[in-house]
Amino acid sequence: MNYLRIEVGLFLLLSTVFAAQIPPSGKTLVPTLPRPKGSFAVGRIGYDWTDRSRREVLSKDVDAKRELMVYVWYPVDKGKRGKSAPYLPGASSINKLSDRALSGADGKLWPAILSGQIASHAVEDAPPAENPAQFPVLVFSHGLGSPVFHYTIFIEELVSHGYVVASIQHTYEVNVVAFPDGRTVALSPLSWSIYGPQPPEISEEEGSKKAIAWEKERDNVWAADISFALDQLTMLDRDRGSVFFGKLDLAHVGALGHSIGGRAVGRACQLDRRIKACVNEDGAPDDGAVFNYPGAASPTQPFLLEEAFVAPPTDKELAEAHESRRHFNESIAEQDAAIEKQLRRCQDGGYRVTLKAPGLDHDSFTDVPFMESTHDPKAEAAALHSLSLAVDVTLAFFDQYLRGKDHRLLNRARESRSEITVRHYSPGGD
Repeated sequence: MNYLRIEVGLFLLLSTVFAAQIPPSGKTLVPTLPRPKGSFAVGRIGYDWTDRSRREVLSKDVDAKRELMVYVWYPVDKGKRGKSAPYLPGASSINKLSDRALSGADGKLWPAILSGQIASHAVEDAPPAENPAQFPVLVFSHGLGSPVFHYTIFIEELVSHGYVVASIQHTYEVNVVAFPDGRTVALSPLSWSIYGPQPPEISEEEGSKKAIAWEKERDNVWAADISFALDQLTMLDRDRGSVFFGKLDLAHVGALGHSIGGRAVGRACQLDRRIKACVNEDGAPDDGAVFNYPGAASPTQPFLLEEAFVAPPTDKELAEAHESRRHFNESIAEQDAAIEKQLRRCQDGGYRVTLKAPGLDHDSFTDVPFMESTHDPKAEAAALHSLSLAVDVTLAFFDQYLRGKDHRLLNRARESRSEITVRHYSPGGD
């Protein structure tokens, strides 16, 4: 069975726009994002950074350099007033595109996003909270096609608990990136074609190999984006004119990513020792918790693989895929063994956490299920519950490895709640 193709199908679902269903009244309900529960309010600043050392290979301009929009979300003292940050910065520029479907900006909620009716809880350009003196830093990498703003609820919750989160828009591999000067860059047709339907002369196996080779190449680019963002954050922390002067605890840096972004984080953790803790959210490839690269060792930092539970396929589904139950079970066993082997190489061992709740799936790490369920209170509550499980596990992991706080959620062989299963692989042992 072609597991990569199945996963990519899920990734591409994330690139679709929030499309709220219209209730019987004929009016689209406008969702209100839940307020973060932590002790801090949230600030946000966007930065347009260009890495002059790298050429942008997906640009038609042969002289183009790698340019990124990075949005830094950070803790703010509660009660600070200021302008609320829009849910989607640059919406007015995106609105001018002739094909907003490609940009991911179409759908019934688009008028509410464009008008600012749907807003984040972040305050633009607010001063960081005064206490503590410094905050640990997380670098976030999105899934293919999905803007970082599809993760607003998740990010704001992390920030409200005392983390600075630098979220990268990986140019040409997000539906659209809007730059401050009004320029927009859409998803690269080249990247899209790699994952999309292949010509009939290319077999499924050949298409899968092609996609894996391409993704490994792009993982290196995204990993370099993560390291470049850390370089820029270090400069901000040392710049007396920066709002972040002296506020970033760069001795305690984590990286997290969802879907393909989780795989990129695994690659970044192989290459950049400044990253002290790593989280892959539902992005495990077939050969382990991270892709295997020739000559590259597995990450040794504390590593968390966080997964949505997937029920085994039915006999009918296997038959439609021309797959035997025996071969399927053997493939799963091989993947599990590869994941375990990699996680045992991590400092203090690695964690594999499975989340299981009604409706919880690959999208549940994003705002998408919540946005799509605002017409249905039960579905909305279920979406927020699923998202809270992912946030709880992620916070527990980073609190343990970046703040030195042991968390009982991670230190049981099996967490008491049936919705969360925790497996801890000690180095060289059980």
